Amino acid sequence: MTGRTLRHGRIVDTLLYVALAVGMAACSPAGDDNANGGVGGTDWTVMSIAGTGTIPDARPTMRFAFGGQLTGSDGCNQVSGPFRTDGQDIAVGQLTSTLIGCEPLLGAQAQAFTEALTGASTWRLTEAGGLELRGHGDVVAEPLVDAPPPSEAVVSDLAGTGWVLEELGGATLVDVEPTVTFGGDGTVTGSSGCNTFSGTYTLDGATVSFGPLATTKMACSDPTMFVESAFLAAMAGVTGWSLDGAGRLVLEGPRPLVLRPG
Repeated sequence: MTGRTLRHGRIVDTLLYVALAVGMAACSPAGDDNANGGVGGTDWTVMSIAGTGTIPDARPTMRFAFGGQLTGSDGCNQVSGPFRTDGQDIAVGQLTSTLIGCEPLLGAQAQAFTEALTGASTWRLTEAGGLELRGHGDVVAEPLVDAPPPSEAVVSDLAGTGWVLEELGGATLVDVEPTVTFGGDGTVTGSSGCNTFSGTYTLDGATVSFGPLATTKMACSDPTMFVESAFLAAMAGVTGWSLDGAGRLVLEGPRPLVLRPG
């Protein structure tokens, strides 16, 4: 290898490090959840949308995490996205979804649910213990009591945990903080820096891999989008995981990811 080639490689590595370490403002459609009240940490089954009862064997579901992440089902596909509450006000950001083909009736319900959820402006807990979202097509829900048990193939060491990215390929991130949340049912959600994502993961001992990740399509500044692209590429190459001495999660692969609990 010539000296010129070596110098070129060092320049590329330096530019990558600088791009990752530069302070950048993250881009989020709904912001951080700042006032969960009685919504955070609750799970719901949607009983009606805009006054119309949902399909009994395909009712949409909603799970509001304390960190401001919403996951669930529209009755056909899995959905996820950010949410924010402020007193009785609520805002739900753009939702990502899996791409399973739906029967016409299920597809119509899924569209109505998505529009009502992202169009909600207020929420309240009813005296009967239900949840009402008011805005563009009202949503009435009851507590989710028939949640499927976690898959036995999912190791509980990661199921139900959430993480914030600190290092990507050995470079420390500044300001932009992608997140990863592992569901107990083999699903994974989070933020890639600008957009939110959702997908699946498979865990077998110290081996972990991620399925294709569906993301929203927001555009942010070039440095932020560069970090996002690098993060998603690194996630696609993950082959294993471990915890370091500081309790951080290390996702191993061609470009390792180091994440702190979050």
